[in-house]
Amino acid sequence: MPARIAAACALAIAAAVVVLALTSVPALALVAAAAASIAPFAARARKARADRQAMRDGLPVLLDRLASGMHAGQSLHAALIDAAVAADGPLGPTLRACASDIRATSDVQGSLRQCALRLDDEVADRALLAIRAVADIPGSASPAVLRAAAAQVRSELAAQAEVQARRSWVSASAGVAVCAPWITVAALALRGESLRAYASSNGSVVILVAAMLCAAGYLCMLLIGRPLRSPQVVRR
Repeated sequence: MPARIAAACALAIAAAVVVLALTSVPALALVAAAAASIAPFAARARKARADRQAMRDGLPVLLDRLASGMHAGQSLHAALIDAAVAADGPLGPTLRACASDIRATSDVQGSLRQCALRLDDEVADRALLAIRAVADIPGSASPAVLRAAAAQVRSELAAQAEVQARRSWVSASAGVAVCAPWITVAALALRGESLRAYASSNGSVVILVAAMLCAAGYLCMLLIGRPLRSPQVVRR
């Protein structure tokens, strides 16, 4: 977090200096600084969404590996440890921590619950509950139960991807709607008569009010386009 705050401050100062040098309009420099300061946090949020999606994509693979291991004669305990070693991406570190807990305590149920709490995701909750059910009632049907759970998770992820694709146009439209007027303002600010109007007190008020309205409208559009999350099964 301190690094992101430092990066946001540096970007804000750089943007303000550049815009102020080009236009000599403090209000435009302030708007540019505010917009630039958001960039590190937006990048972090985008990475978090990508990591969450990568973690979810790894859940069916985990269930299939467990099913294959148990079909080959492994216990759930051993299959979990092997799957944790083979796991990669964002899911890997959490699974390896779960495997370490299992080795230390031999408490599969407790370790899986802690794993669900670390992942903090509703899709992961349902996948891990299937594994916990197999741990509670072991038997020859366990591989089939795990494969059925993997198929269900894949179906859920496909449905979520379709909904997200339909909603993504809202976010894209919001970005275009916010950027387009400010590109026009930037072009006009390079002209002498427009520059004098923007530099006046009334012009500064108009710019700042417009910036606040744009920010409010953009946030509203993002909220409209935000996909609804299912309730989590494992709660803190």
